[in-house]
Amino acid sequence: MEGTSLGAEQREAITEADVTERIAGRLRSSSRLALAMFSPQNVDRLHTMIEAAAQSQRSLVLDPYSLFVLHLMKSELGMPDPFDGGSTLRVWFPRGRGKERTGPFKHVWDEVSALEIAEEEMLATPGKFVLTFRTWMATDYPEILPCSDIAIWSYWPGYERTRRVAALMEQLQRAGIEWLLAHASGHILPSDSQRLVEQLNPKTLIPIHTDHADRFPEFFPGRSVSRLWDGEIFNP
Repeated sequence: MEGTSLGAEQREAITEADVTERIAGRLRSSSRLALAMFSPQNVDRLHTMIEAAAQSQRSLVLDPYSLFVLHLMKSELGMPDPFDGGSTLRVWFPRGRGKERTGPFKHVWDEVSALEIAEEEMLATPGKFVLTFRTWMATDYPEILPCSDIAIWSYWPGYERTRRVAALMEQLQRAGIEWLLAHASGHILPSDSQRLVEQLNPKTLIPIHTDHADRFPEFFPGRSVSRLWDGEIFNP
C-alpha cells in the first residue's frame, strides 16, 4: 500500500468540493481573465474547473488537449455530453493547434466548432472567461497577461519549487497576477490508511510510493511490514 502522506499526518483533509469553492469564490471577486493551470487527465479536477467557472458565471476556455479528454469521456465512458446545447464551454485553438481535421482530433472538431472562441473575443471581455493556461502561453501570448489578475495553480504545490514553474510564478507576479494554490491531493490520508488496514486485516504490509517506509510500524502497530527495495522479490 502507498504511504505518500505518512510524513504529513497533520495535513488538512481538503476535498475536491473545497477546491471548487475556493476557485469559484475567488473568481466571483474578479472582473478580469483567470488563468487555470491543471492536468486534464485528472478528470475530477477538469470537472472542478468547469463547475467553478459556471458558479462564477464564466465560461471555461479549453485547449485542444482538454477538449480531447472530454470527448473521450463522452465517447468511451458514456458520460453526459459536455458539449450539449446548454454548454458554457468554449474552445481556443492557439495558432490553430489541434484544429486539423486529421489525427486524434479528426472526429472531434465538427461537433464543437460552434464553441470556438477567438483570442480577440476572449480579451475583449476577459471577465467572462477562465482560460486553460500552459506555461508556454506566457511567452507566446504576452498580450494575455495584462488582461489577467489571477493564476490558479491546481497541481501539487511541490512543483512550485522547480525552476520552470518558479520562473513562471515570478513572471506572472511581475505582471500583477495573483498566484492562487487550489489543490486537493489524490493520496490517501494516514487516518484513512489506518482504517483501511483495520478493515482488510492483511497478513503483511508492503510499503510503496513513500519516503517514510520506516514509519509503517509506527502507524500500523502490531502489523507485519515487509520493506522491499526496487527489484526485490517478495516471498510470503
